[in-house]
Amino acid sequence: MATIRINEDITEIDGKARVERGPAKRTGKATAKLLANDKTAAHYQLGHRDAAGEVIEADKTMTYLDWLNPKGFYVYSRVEPTEDLPEGSWLEDSFHPEEAAAMTRATQIAGG
Repeated sequence: MATIRINEDITEIDGKARVERGPAKRTGKATAKLLANDKTAAHYQLGHRDAAGEVIEADKTMTYLDWLNPKGFYVYSRVEPTEDLPEGSWLEDSFHPEEAAAMTRATQIAGG
């Protein structure tokens, strides 16, 4: 099984699984306090899209990337090429606070 460290944030296993370091996705009620720029990024505003692609509505649950706390590790599995996506793509599988757990999951996906 070939494990390639693409850069300090991305590791790929056999072209079938990928581990990427990044901020955790969190959910919360879209209140003035949560939407304040010291809590979430400035682009999280009412009427705009959240991290899940949904429109942010007052007092409704929204998804955001938590840049204020330590990063974790996302695991992605390879989606085979199709006519619409001739290069294929990566599908998010899971998020792990620790890199070792993410690498274990990626190894499972890659068939190891």
